Amino acid sequence: MVATALLDFERVLVSGWRGKENDCVNLFAHECLSKQLHPGGVIKDLTQIGIEVGVPQIKTPGSKAAVRKDLVIWGAPREVAWDEAWEPVRIPRSIIEWKVRRKKRGGDILDSKDINWLTEYSEKHHEFVGYAVTVDFTASEPHITSARIQNGKVWEEFHRQLKAEPSLES
Repeated sequence: MVATALLDFERVLVSGWRGKENDCVNLFAHECLSKQLHPGGVIKDLTQIGIEVGVPQIKTPGSKAAVRKDLVIWGAPREVAWDEAWEPVRIPRSIIEWKVRRKKRGGDILDSKDINWLTEYSEKHHEFVGYAVTVDFTASEPHITSARIQNGKVWEEFHRQLKAEPSLES
């Protein structure tokens, strides 16, 4: 589902569309991810998709109870992190963290902080799947670099493996 939506979004990129990080997140959610809605699927209702919403933070000394994430997919319609006491307790089904490159620079294209956070989160929450996505506008043809993180394991460029590895699609 996410891999298919990312491939769809990459087709938008090669059409000449440009946008900053929030623009990419919004267009991906509304145009590409929303196409993945169906009654028997992971996403049954648009209210399962949250943009810039809170999720329970990994507990470390001095950390806040919740942290905002770029795009969140909840397990049920209208779900949020908060319980009746306003504590962040519900774990999302997925989090997709985004970065956009508009200027050439060195280093890894995927954000190591995002990969590390999503890896640790996935080790603590086994039903959770995390994704790190970088949209690269600096290449001759804009494209996406991706990673899928589950149970502490990272699969880079998982969205390009969709045809070869259908089991990676969830």
